[in-house]
Amino acid sequence: MQEVARLLDGRSGLNFAVYHDTYRRTPEGWRFAERVYEVRYVDTTPLAGSAPGPGAQAQASAEAGDAGRAAGAGEADASATGAAGDFGAPASADRLDRAIAALRANGFTAELLDDAAAARTHIKNLIPKGAGVFTGASETLRLSGIAQDIEAGDRYQAVRPRVLTMDRATESDRIRRLTATPDVLVASVAAVTETGSLVIASGSGSQLPASAGGAARAIWVVGAQKVVPDLSTALLRGSRNTPFRWRPCA
Repeated sequence: MQEVARLLDGRSGLNFAVYHDTYRRTPEGWRFAERVYEVRYVDTTPLAGSAPGPGAQAQASAEAGDAGRAAGAGEADASATGAAGDFGAPASADRLDRAIAALRANGFTAELLDDAAAARTHIKNLIPKGAGVFTGASETLRLSGIAQDIEAGDRYQAVRPRVLTMDRATESDRIRRLTATPDVLVASVAAVTETGSLVIASGSGSQLPASAGGAARAIWVVGAQKVVPDLSTALLRGSRNTPFRWRPCA
């Protein structure tokens, strides 16, 4: 969620929030119960067309000085600040190395592969035959062919095609268990930070339980363009690049 916000010192920015909604089943159907905020922060980058507030000139001068020093030190990494518009540029080799080292230090198994084809082959080697596999809604998985490999044929017990044929009115509990506790989750993320954190977004929340620990094993396939410096940049990337569709993801 994002909305325009104004701070007490007069600066304007975008208020970002990551939250989850809880619902309760009633005789009349599912009803909203509460909204729980996980992360909230304000991006005070001046909004397009906004008038400068108090202190804006000093802030702009400081930023100009920082930019001048960076230019004098050599060519800057355009993705280092996360200001690269749509965040579509691949991260540098140094950034990828730092992210992988941090992920490993945080207990993840992280591997750098040459391309999508290599990832497609590697995924097949990681998942045992016959495993129940839930694939997250992901363009990365779709375009690479990984989703098709898992969901077509009979090598695995693919969860997504199965739950899409089930009746949500009478089998909602079974759907929830299948998607929340698969043998293997294969998905992507909104962003990865250099400090070894993952930011995961789901329009309906159906992909989050498996990612948070419900799956016996989770595998995330991440493009180099999703690696960013820090958490605030990761949240900004997620808010700009993650399509939120208000319908069930599975």
